[in-house]
Amino acid sequence: MAKHSDERLLDEKYRVYNVKAPRVSVPPAPRIDSFGHAITAFGSCFAGNVSKIMLDHGMNAYWDVRNSQHYSPRGLREKLEQVFAPDKTFGEQDFFEHEGKGLRISMRHMAHATPLSQPASVLIDRVGELDAALRERVRATDTFIITLGSPTYIVDKAKQHVICAANGLATDRYDVIRAKPDELVKDLRRIFEVLEANCSRDWRAIITLSPQRYAWFPIVDRFASTDELLSQNTAEDDSDGIVYNNGDKAILRVAIDQFLKQNSDFDVSYFPSYDIVMDELRGVETFGNDLNDLLHVAHPTAYYVCHRFLEAFSTDPMKDCLRFASDARQMLIKDGALGHVDSAGERLADFLGSIERFEDELAATKIGVQLRRLLHTKIEHDYTGSDREHLRAIVNGGPQATSSGPDQDRWADFVERVNQEVAKGTRLCLYGTGDFAAKLLRESMLNRGNLVHFVDGDHIERSVFFGHQVFAPESMTGQVLDCVVIGSEGAADVIEDKVRELLPASIAIVRI
Repeated sequence: MAKHSDERLLDEKYRVYNVKAPRVSVPPAPRIDSFGHAITAFGSCFAGNVSKIMLDHGMNAYWDVRNSQHYSPRGLREKLEQVFAPDKTFGEQDFFEHEGKGLRISMRHMAHATPLSQPASVLIDRVGELDAALRERVRATDTFIITLGSPTYIVDKAKQHVICAANGLATDRYDVIRAKPDELVKDLRRIFEVLEANCSRDWRAIITLSPQRYAWFPIVDRFASTDELLSQNTAEDDSDGIVYNNGDKAILRVAIDQFLKQNSDFDVSYFPSYDIVMDELRGVETFGNDLNDLLHVAHPTAYYVCHRFLEAFSTDPMKDCLRFASDARQMLIKDGALGHVDSAGERLADFLGSIERFEDELAATKIGVQLRRLLHTKIEHDYTGSDREHLRAIVNGGPQATSSGPDQDRWADFVERVNQEVAKGTRLCLYGTGDFAAKLLRESMLNRGNLVHFVDGDHIERSVFFGHQVFAPESMTGQVLDCVVIGSEGAADVIEDKVRELLPASIAIVRI
């Protein structure tokens, strides 16, 4: 146990807990030294919540519910083996049909289906694209987070493979299996063997145990009441759902310890997310604050755990940046925060200098964008006339307003046309992730909510841009888009030809 610290890494509004319980000790391992680290998470929806928090704070985090949500070691093992199998082809054996809902559902992907009215080839193509994207992401990852939820998994009786989710599948078609610790150790070993064989970078991994409960019985009844879900008897004994869940967590915890002791050849460590929630937050987490289903943790709990994770694994400069951003957000929501215009200019210059330093040294691009937007909003709200114009000029005169870009008139016209598309509420795709695209995101309204897709020909090297996942240009064909914004000047002609090749002529293009 350890004393509670005064670290302030995430936004104040999410640190709502006045924790008085013993603090779980987490040995510091400061490996995350920039926002550019490629972090890929697998596991329960708790892993998804924590990954989204890191992504929102500008980190290069990846978690796709369709491909990443595999809560058991056996399920994740089979998923990775299937994704990297050289001769894998999808077919009817990988799907089941839900007549009542009129859906064809992938057994290997969470919440991914197509209508039965469409041919099976549609779903086959889509899951193929999903797995191709996952392969690329794994190869580019340097930090994996594996959040285990349960040793219990479900297996299709006829096809003998693990099913990601069986909602809608007849109960006589699958078996429910609870793995033993020694089986789980083998599964974990195999997971990291697959990652080792296919990751092209030096990587490390962190195993965590999800605090989320699982409602296993009746497994297909998504609409059963909470009381029904938590009181169902298991197939193995007479325990109710909560007792069964506690047994699941104990089995996983034993397996994790055994794996770490027996497999020192992998760079894998344990982070006590489960221990933090169940003991540090014992007095505040009721599993009913958020979704009110007595299964999922409250939203602030995920923030608290993410805060503790970053506290343990971030370098001091990273912590300085996160603290700076958190304090800045709190400061900028207060009336008169910048003060009189005479002193506001000096404050702005210092503030922008810190932003630029973090952008240059730590790749804190998204934080820089967020804080500049808040500055613009603050100036528009608190100042008028020449004072407003003066402060606007200071903010706009940062490193993005360079003389090496397009001439000012053409640039202003381009930004105006982009802003017009944003104002119309059209669904936009940005093609490009270089300096030109970064300048556009900083100086336009493009990154305000209806920018639904990012693509780049170099999407493997630039897998995340301004906190958004970047895909191959061909992925645009599977999106519902109204307009493509070309985030490049020198390659604009080539990119426009590529867009016209892939998309219907009705899709608008905005370019310099």
